[in-house]
Parts: sequence; C-alpha cells; structure tokens
Amino acid sequence: MARQKSIQPLAFDSNYFIALFSPDDLLHERASHLVHLIAERTAIISNLVFAEIITVLSQQRGHDFAVQVGEYLLDSPFITIIQLDQLHHQMTWKIFRNTHSKNISFVDCSTITVMQTEGLDTLVTFDTTDFKKLQKDYQFKIIS
Repeated sequence: MARQKSIQPLAFDSNYFIALFSPDDLLHERASHLVHLIAERTAIISNLVFAEIITVLSQQRGHDFAVQVGEYLLDSPFITIIQLDQLHHQMTWKIFRNTHSKNISFVDCSTITVMQTEGLDTLVTFDTTDFKKLQKDYQFKIIS
C-alpha cells in the first residue's frame, strides 16, 4: 500500500484573513476563492498576526465582530497559532534589522521567522510587493 504524502501547512499573512472576513474589502472575493487552502493544508499564523487581524477588524467592523473572528481563529482545527517566544523574537528582530524597506513591518518579519522555524515554504498573502523583497533572501513561494 502506497504511503500518502503529507501536505505541508501554509503560512498566512493577516491581510488574507482581513479580506476574508470583510465583504467590502476589494480582496474579499480573492480571499474567498482561496479559503479551501485552509482546510486542505492548515493555516499557520503567529500570535502577532492574530493580534493584527483582530485589531484591524475591530477598527473596521467593530469590537464584537473582531471577538467573533478571534474565537473562530482560536477554535478552528485548521488554524495553528504559533506563540512567539524569546528566540522567535530575536530571530524576528534580526530579520527586521536587516531589512531596509520601510513597508516591511515587524509582524511581517515574524511571519518569516515562523516559516523558518516551522519549515514552511509557502506564504498566502496579498502583500506581494513587500514580501517579494523578502522572498529572494528567505526562499519561499507566495500564493496570492
């Protein structure tokens, strides 16, 4: 009997979830078309990405809505949230310090750290312009 190849999880940027949960967002339809990736491959985000999602949705759609999304993200068996520890923080700081683009945030760099520590090679993001700057140095694929 042939062994099934395990499907690697995917890293996700906050802008994917913000678009998915915001019907008025210009990228909502694109995010909806990619939703199958979560169930097929498991979504990996850092606790900083979680915080960014909840903060933006709270500002855009209200606190109660952000709480509902937060509960969904925390309870979903298809989403894993990696808590950044001191080592992750140091790695993220090193990436941030060595990145010279003003549009790449510390949170973006934490995503690269999580990808490295979890052995992930693909990121789902709509921020392709900024992440392409990191893509060359950190060797990952982008789904957008």
